Parts: sequence; C-alpha cells; structure tokens
Amino acid sequence: MDGGVIDGHAALGHHLALIAPNASCRNRRPRMDHNRHVDRSDLIRIAGEVMAERGLEPEFPAAVQAQLAMITGPGRDEDRHIRDLTALPWCS
Repeated sequence: MDGGVIDGHAALGHHLALIAPNASCRNRRPRMDHNRHVDRSDLIRIAGEVMAERGLEPEFPAAVQAQLAMITGPGRDEDRHIRDLTALPWCS
C-alpha cells in the first residue's frame, strides 16, 4: 500500500514506542498520576510531527489567525445575491 492508513498507524506506533519502548499499547493502563500531562503533551507533539511528515499543517498559519482575529461577530446575510440553501439535501 502506498501512503495509506497502515503507514500512518506504523508511524504513530513508532513514535509511541519512543515514549514507552517497553510498554504494549494494548496492555498499558492509563496512569492517574502527575505524568498524565507529560503523556498528553508528548502525544500532541507526536501528532504534529506525523501531520507535518504527511504534508499537513498541524497549526493554522499566522495569516489565518490574523484573519480570524478580525471577525467581530456573526456574518450577515443582507446581500440580495445570497440564497437560503438550508432546505436542500446535503452531506458532509
């Protein structure tokens, strides 16, 4: 398979092995101590690295964040060219 889900799972497994090389993901129980934050931050970092390796941007670019900061409220639909399409079927 070329670049499919299996490769993504293998990459994530490789990164998880770096966090806990002697632990099996299936047998590992969640820890309820202060290290939970460390584990979460490691997973966030790993997810970002894997996304970047796949050509994705894990964070919004600065230009997008600047544009979002300019939004002061909900959009307005006062333009007569805007049609209400809410009655049409759709899927996502």
